[in-house]
Amino acid sequence: MLTTTTRLRSLTVLLIKVICLPTVSSRYLRTDNRFSANGGNPAVALESPQNGAKIREELVEGSSCTFYQQHAAVDSNAAPDNNSPQDSTICTCELDNGSTFVLELPSDSPSCDELMKKKTLKSAVSRLQMKQGAYLDHKSQKIILPKGPLNVDNSRGRPSDLFQQGKHGRSLAGNAIGSRTFLVVKIVAKDPNKGGASTSISQTEAQLSDRVFGTSGSLVNLKTQFEACSQGLYNVTPANVGNPTDKYYIKNGVVTVEVDTTVTQGRVANSNAAIDKLKQMFNLGSQSPQNILANHFLFCMPPGTTTDGGSTNYMSIAMASTGGWQSWFRGDWCTYPSALMHEIGHNHFLGHAAEGTDPYGDTAGAMGSSIGQHDSPKFCFNAAQRYDLGWYHPRGLVEVKSPPTGVRDINIIGFVQPFASGATLVKIVNPLYTGTAYTKNIYLHLNSQKGPNAGTQEGGNKVTVVEKVESSAQGAGTNLMGKLDASTAPVQVAGFFSENCVLTISVPRIQITTSTSIATVRVQNVCV
Repeated sequence: MLTTTTRLRSLTVLLIKVICLPTVSSRYLRTDNRFSANGGNPAVALESPQNGAKIREELVEGSSCTFYQQHAAVDSNAAPDNNSPQDSTICTCELDNGSTFVLELPSDSPSCDELMKKKTLKSAVSRLQMKQGAYLDHKSQKIILPKGPLNVDNSRGRPSDLFQQGKHGRSLAGNAIGSRTFLVVKIVAKDPNKGGASTSISQTEAQLSDRVFGTSGSLVNLKTQFEACSQGLYNVTPANVGNPTDKYYIKNGVVTVEVDTTVTQGRVANSNAAIDKLKQMFNLGSQSPQNILANHFLFCMPPGTTTDGGSTNYMSIAMASTGGWQSWFRGDWCTYPSALMHEIGHNHFLGHAAEGTDPYGDTAGAMGSSIGQHDSPKFCFNAAQRYDLGWYHPRGLVEVKSPPTGVRDINIIGFVQPFASGATLVKIVNPLYTGTAYTKNIYLHLNSQKGPNAGTQEGGNKVTVVEKVESSAQGAGTNLMGKLDASTAPVQVAGFFSENCVLTISVPRIQITTSTSIATVRVQNVCV
């Protein structure tokens, strides 16, 4: 069993409990040897489900789906995750009706990772046009593309509903500001290992609502942390749809959905079944429920849910779509604040927070390893991620865009203090990468161990320095370079401003009191 002290490496808010059989709107499927543009006759299976054969349906030529990168991770030290897949990135495609499928690229295509590095595929941006021969494999829950060049449209840019004009008159490429509605979907599925009995997480709807939104007094949850860490710039609102007199309604951000699929059919089959059931319950037709029922959906999967395609391995403890609206949690992981923050961070294009060779090693904030605990820890995000989210005041951002002449001292206050009361964030711009897809800028802030950040797991009351490889394609990660105070050695970066120079970052003064925190950051550029 997972214990409440187990650290997890998780991925990415509405919790949903679902039991159903996934279907796909016929507008996407080829029927009776002719292509159906918008509905019509039921879809025809190209192979019958006999003797384990795949059930295939051809996708309509010219139809499209949206590409999403999904982050997946596990804790390799804790049962029952010992037979789960290793840390991975999964490439998926989402139909306009909200159903998501694993994407299998042509055998003559570069890998998904390579296509993302080249910016051919961009999470939440790229639209893949179906060619003749593309089909949907229901058994593996995959969209399988035929050989030949991909037909990709990247013209639409990032989703406008996720990245709005920022407050204070600024517009940021990755800002998460404003009110967002969240739906928790508690899925009830069948478990063939228990004679086909129904199975789900043990928490009631009221308990889930409290763990995610604090509706019954929980002090540390997704809502409290996002709102406090953003100082009110981001509001988490539980979805409420309909009225108690209606046959179906949603109260306090949680709904239970029973589906006819089994836990051994995998994560995608069960969440797609839940989406179909929700559309039936609320008369949505072929529309996606996103932005109708809620902006973000958090699927609480039964504990025994496997990975996709009929595998016997358990799904990862949590997953999310980069720049998307869906996240998935196995068992109790949909009730732990750090896992919730981590996965919704992915929904807002945040990548993982590394330290050295450990891709989850920076535990100062939520994008490192997650922790299997209720009402803990109280922490936020690192400096680069705060910048991407837009969680700062414009007067509180200090940008160093050119090499300082001599020594430049910058006074900053702890980022949990009121944003408008002083500088809380420093960005050092790397000129060697400006204008490219990857900009190795450096960000730093004073990681005050107070208020919503009182439980930071690393670098408390020190100036934390992170480097970010920024990418316009998908959530890019950060690397923790140093945790500085007056007694620590400086961070030195060779060749930052120019090839023959060394950027040096030190903290000659830091003062922490019960009410305030202040540090002096010294930036030097020494050339030979």
